[in-house]
Amino acid sequence: MLVHRWLAIGTCLLFVAWFVSGLVMLYVSFPELRPSERLAALERIDWRTVRVSPDDAMRIAGLAEYPRELCLTMMAGEPVWRIRTMHAGALSVSAVDGRVIDHVSAESAQAIARAFSHTEPVQLEELVSGLLADACRSRKQGGRDTARELERAISAIRHRTGELAEQARDLTTGFCRARGEMAEQLRNRLVSSVRERGTEMNGLLERFSGSRRALQKDLQAAHQIWSSVSAAEAGGGVALAARADPSRKAAEIERAKVEEERKAKERAAAEAARRREAEERRRAEAEADRQRKTEEKKQAKEAWAKMSDEEKILHVIRRHPSGIAASQIGEVVDLHASAVGRIATELVERGEVGKNESTRLYFPLQNE
Repeated sequence: MLVHRWLAIGTCLLFVAWFVSGLVMLYVSFPELRPSERLAALERIDWRTVRVSPDDAMRIAGLAEYPRELCLTMMAGEPVWRIRTMHAGALSVSAVDGRVIDHVSAESAQAIARAFSHTEPVQLEELVSGLLADACRSRKQGGRDTARELERAISAIRHRTGELAEQARDLTTGFCRARGEMAEQLRNRLVSSVRERGTEMNGLLERFSGSRRALQKDLQAAHQIWSSVSAAEAGGGVALAARADPSRKAAEIERAKVEEERKAKERAAAEAARRREAEERRRAEAEADRQRKTEEKKQAKEAWAKMSDEEKILHVIRRHPSGIAASQIGEVVDLHASAVGRIATELVERGEVGKNESTRLYFPLQNE
């Protein structure tokens, strides 16, 4: 019983220490390096020793396009261009003599860390040794966890530097292309359906015209027969009229009424046919006008797709005489504002467009 009691007391002490440490961690944050502290600790750039321009640094690094990140910093008292690309990783080029810095010695690393932390050499060496020991221990204990953390950190950096924006732009471009293909397929189906309906309508109109012509012939034949009958009855004279049966006169009056009703129906049918023909004509004209407008839009899109970025930007600027910003041009031509600014600057230098430096708007020149 005594052993059980002391074991319980020791376990309770451990739980109390665990609880108190948890309370401390709730209100005391982990140590971190704030951006303001990092900028304050950085060494000032010695502009007098900078001899290599950014373009020269990119040429030395073997880059044909702008990198994801390009900045000038100090490393051990020497200005250095730090270049980070999308696929090749990070690269450092000296801004003094243009040499590629592919490794850093232990002494240089200690000097850099000492200059940043402003500590004594002995303390710095102990700090570096402790960090290296912790890194080795962490690598041995959790290599996979470290790789996941590095991958998440790289994803966060890419998000901040704009790679996700490029991916979104690619997705938008793919969506627009797919939407254009779907619209083209739908348009082709609609055109084929309209053509089939037009063919069926033409056939119906032809059959209706044939029926109407046959009906007109029958009406003419009936009119001739009726005229001959009326003439024969008129030639019989007064005697025939005197011998006429009252029932026959009633039948003639009834036939006349039926004939009038039939003629009224024929006129109504002819009027309805004329209206249907006018409506079909109007629909056919509207469909032809719609197809013409669709073809014009298609030709305009094809011409726009064949234009270069410079021609597109020049076309957009000419459509805005009061001026337009580079970001607005980029939304129209689907380019980044920096690329639009570079192309527009070239157009300004060639005198094809103008630029208002106060409002940073591009506008077409009057002689255009």
